[in-house]
Amino acid sequence: MTIRVALVSASGIRGDLLESVVERDPEFHLISRSADLTSTADALAGLPSDAVVVWTLSGEVPREAELLLDARSFRALVSVTPDGKDVRLRVPGGEQEHLENPSPTRLLDAIRDAVG
Repeated sequence: MTIRVALVSASGIRGDLLESVVERDPEFHLISRSADLTSTADALAGLPSDAVVVWTLSGEVPREAELLLDARSFRALVSVTPDGKDVRLRVPGGEQEHLENPSPTRLLDAIRDAVG
């Protein structure tokens, strides 16, 4: 099974690192890396996706993300603080998992578990 991932506002070394880890893992496929939510929604139009990872200052999923991505078929919405220390993974239905200071590999494992 291939897990299709989109990265949003994944700037800086942490975004580059996560992109690199995603691209090296044979179970994952990076389908989009966009600067903002609108670009991501446009890039995902008509494409199935499993997880959307959004970098946010607060670590909370912005309401805008929920609205823009609501019509898309994804199984996990992940918010990450710029320093990568606070991660929240939400699945449709509202369940949320909080990860503190996960490595990129641990984050991919959490996404794998959520969408698997």
